[in-house]
Amino acid sequence: PKATGLAEHGLPLKTIGDAFHLRNHLIEMLELASVERDANERRRLLTFVVSGAGFAGVETACEIAGLARDALRVYPRLRRSEVRVVLLNPGKRILPAMHEELARRAQRKMRRWRIEIRHGVRVGSVSAGTVQLADGSAIATRTLVATTGLGPSPLVTSLGLELSRGR
Repeated sequence: PKATGLAEHGLPLKTIGDAFHLRNHLIEMLELASVERDANERRRLLTFVVSGAGFAGVETACEIAGLARDALRVYPRLRRSEVRVVLLNPGKRILPAMHEELARRAQRKMRRWRIEIRHGVRVGSVSAGTVQLADGSAIATRTLVATTGLGPSPLVTSLGLELSRGR
């Protein structure tokens, strides 16, 4: 079942336009955080949550971490330690379509990049400032990128092609 509030507050990542929108949103969060005086709101602005640990989710989390790291040169009031990237994985391991050793290697690299990976976790609901997880915990954030259940593009769907596991 789809998480409540996901359509209103989650950022989809399915098209090039979605990617541009996400980039602009991330820059806006850094801008706002650089002048925010309230510590809790600043943490919320600098917490970036990605739902889904397939190819799209892993790549998105890594790109967010890289963009934030590179952008900090422009925002001297922000510290790298303040940026939090969280990857929510409903399964037991990231990149389930890949060989297990390659997935483990990717996970080690992500941890070195300070990306927090939470296994066995699903999004329950989303609001403008919080991602409520199905296990009852919550993450204060202004950014949830939804990469789960994306499926094929509407054009591919309209072609009537045979799909394998939604692809």
